[in-house]
Amino acid sequence: MEHPAPLELIQRATDSTDPVELLHLADSYATTTVTVAVAGNPAIDDETVGLLMAEDSKVRAQLAKNPATGRRHLDVLLKDGRMRAHLAQRVGDPDVLREVYLGGRDDEVVSWICQNPSTPADVLASVARDEKAYRRIALAHSVRGPHTGEILTALADDRNPKVRYEAVRMLTLLQAA
Repeated sequence: MEHPAPLELIQRATDSTDPVELLHLADSYATTTVTVAVAGNPAIDDETVGLLMAEDSKVRAQLAKNPATGRRHLDVLLKDGRMRAHLAQRVGDPDVLREVYLGGRDDEVVSWICQNPSTPADVLASVARDEKAYRRIALAHSVRGPHTGEILTALADDRNPKVRYEAVRMLTLLQAA
């Protein structure tokens, strides 16, 4: 039997909506490029996610961003410090975002947390109280979602003049839009 061309496999791994085919692709053609494509496909099932959890960090990073990855596997990824920034990009799961933030506050994680519109208000408020002014300025620049106005208003009263300036500037831009 002749194996399909790598580009064809990647295309199938990206486009397929059949969980059985995706499991077969991940299990049979275990090249990193194909497994990364399978890991990023939202049609994968829990069995495929479990198989891919043992792969390298590129594959696990795709699993961290994939909405098909269940809570059981997310809890495993939360324990991996290298995956926290990828999990912070995960849209729509406030509980995961809260756990990512509480797990450690390195600059990359804080940046993604601020940009994610699903980040809960209590996490954003915690960033707004961070002792490092550059993080509060980054929050003013990048906060998105339903809490934007309230966070910018809080930052407009910040003790640091640069933070206040940026928050007022962003509030003005928000009101003009």
